[in-house]
Amino acid sequence: MMETALDRITPYNGPWGEEQEEIDLVQLDNPRDEQSTLRVLQTLSLAVSRAPELARTLNQVLDRLLSLTKADTGAIHLAENAENDLRLVASRGLSERFWQAECRIPKGACLCGRSAYGDEPLVVDDLASDPRLDRPACLDERIGALVAVPFRSRGRTFGLLTLYAGQPGAFSNIDRALLRSIGFQLGAAIDNAMWGASMRERAVTDERHVIASELHDGVAQALAYLNLQVRRVQGLLDRGASDGASRELEVVRDVIQSTYEDVRHLLADFRSAPPEAGSFVTALKKQLETFEVRTGIRAELTGEGEAAALSFGQQAEVFRIIQEALANVRKHAQANTVSIACERGEGWCRVHVKDDGIGFDLVRLGDASGMHVGTSIIRERAARLRGQVIIESQPGQGTTVTISIPLPLDEQRRTP
Repeated sequence: MMETALDRITPYNGPWGEEQEEIDLVQLDNPRDEQSTLRVLQTLSLAVSRAPELARTLNQVLDRLLSLTKADTGAIHLAENAENDLRLVASRGLSERFWQAECRIPKGACLCGRSAYGDEPLVVDDLASDPRLDRPACLDERIGALVAVPFRSRGRTFGLLTLYAGQPGAFSNIDRALLRSIGFQLGAAIDNAMWGASMRERAVTDERHVIASELHDGVAQALAYLNLQVRRVQGLLDRGASDGASRELEVVRDVIQSTYEDVRHLLADFRSAPPEAGSFVTALKKQLETFEVRTGIRAELTGEGEAAALSFGQQAEVFRIIQEALANVRKHAQANTVSIACERGEGWCRVHVKDDGIGFDLVRLGDASGMHVGTSIIRERAARLRGQVIIESQPGQGTTVTISIPLPLDEQRRTP
């Protein structure tokens, strides 16, 4: 069975260890004050959406929600997907027996398994008298009242918050609107956090693919060529043709130097991190400065402010696309100058990478000494952004790579 991102989330059942780093979440000044409550929910949602370790953050979120609702114990389950069970990732105050029983709740089982896939929170004042209860673990735990809040976002269930109280009727006066707000805000935050985790995993896979392609089309081919050349040198030496062997060794030395430079540039590119939020222009300018120093090719940047309309995820992907385009220029173009130009139109942002190099025949791109690998990577990255790539080139007239990326919907609405 294929492992999912949820498989790597380890559940916790308090108390929260002192050795764990606390996330700075605001405290609730007055449980009855709506502005204070809203501030808590917004802070909790922001912390979850940015969480590098989701289970750890959800445990701290659960602490705040227990305080907010005056519950005795609680649990948070996440859904693997719309068709699977709920898996426990955070809990507070549960007995070991109950914790084990609730580690996994089948979809549709008992009150929690059914309520998770509804739109509204469920409040049960007295579990002992509710005929829908069919899991004995709740009764054995001597739970009086229950609140179950589904985490919903974009029409999907991402998890379930369950709060328990020992006394029946403990939640009879709880604000249903507050529960719905908790469900939708944290649902959206968990959606964002899990999307971010999947994007990071995809990025790792993509970078491994790029490294493998670079090694195959660069280092591996160079090593194969060197192997043949060394055999040839050995043959010349065996026949006493030392002058011919010396000439062949000069070729070998040139290939080794070229391969060394390729590896240096490859390592430099992967040490250059994609931009953090809000620093796309800074990261891009630094990348171009490094490119100039290492290659001697003059790099120009214009219209960089237009890329600010792209989302953070889009900017990170565009940064890698530009890196790959520059790598193609370095390895194949024999250019003196390369320019990066950004422009923004109605619903889209375009990035042009243009060099004044030797160009090539587009019909024979597949034979262009590994260039097709770089352009293939560029197209794959652009496709993930629902973008398009246009390559224009002719022998002796340089090359222009244009990447068109659709703007986020909120930016599209603001585009004049």
